[in-house]
Amino acid sequence: MSDQNWADLARASRDALGLLGYGIEPRCLPDEPEACGGTYAEHVAAHLAALKAVADHHLSHLGAPAAMADDVYEHTAADLEHAGGSK
Repeated sequence: MSDQNWADLARASRDALGLLGYGIEPRCLPDEPEACGGTYAEHVAAHLAALKAVADHHLSHLGAPAAMADDVYEHTAADLEHAGGSK
């Protein structure tokens, strides 16, 4: 994946966290004034881990049936695998 693709994904994953009520400050991507020294790919990894924690937290508080969440997860994982991860 190109550096620009990682940059786009880093911004999108950070935005997704904000939409779910977990904003990240300071804004520290490599091209931002408060850059922390991490690469775009490292930011994506951190954001995706945070998204997983936020999603698990919300699912827990929703009381979503575990079987339903597992079914959706498995369907999505299979869809991504079939698409070659291009989604």
